Amino acid sequence: MRRAVGILAMGALLIAATPTAFGGWVVVTLQELPEYLEAGKATTLSFTMRQHGRDLMQGRSPTLTLSDTDAGFVAKIMGRDKVTAVGGAEPGLYHAEITAADTGRVSVTIDTDLARWKVKLMPIRVVAAGASAPPAVPAHERGRDIFVAKGCVTCHMKKD
Repeated sequence: MRRAVGILAMGALLIAATPTAFGGWVVVTLQELPEYLEAGKATTLSFTMRQHGRDLMQGRSPTLTLSDTDAGFVAKIMGRDKVTAVGGAEPGLYHAEITAADTGRVSVTIDTDLARWKVKLMPIRVVAAGASAPPAVPAHERGRDIFVAKGCVTCHMKKD
């Protein structure tokens, strides 16, 4: 009997220690996802953060990390740019100015500053400054990119 009570008590403690007790998950929603970036030109990404997908989160210090997806392993580790987002005029709205250093593709990771919850966007193309717009990506790829950027993937994930 004591063993059963001990197991139940341990289970209750484990349930109490779930991520929800520590703030739960965060849904990051980009206001607008650029189709491409220009090398050397600053681009502002605006996004909202919602705790449990509902409550707008204020007073956080999210960071955005840019890394070159086409670089080698060492270059990826050494060549990362990190910027801190600032709170916007509306509750839960944040802005960060990112600048891709070179052409190719960059990966943007948003660290929400809450229980190590991070969102990694699909790679974004980077063209030379002043170059004409690159050809549009196929609609299904753009749809996938927006699905991730709008935070839909947080709750709606395809299971294999």
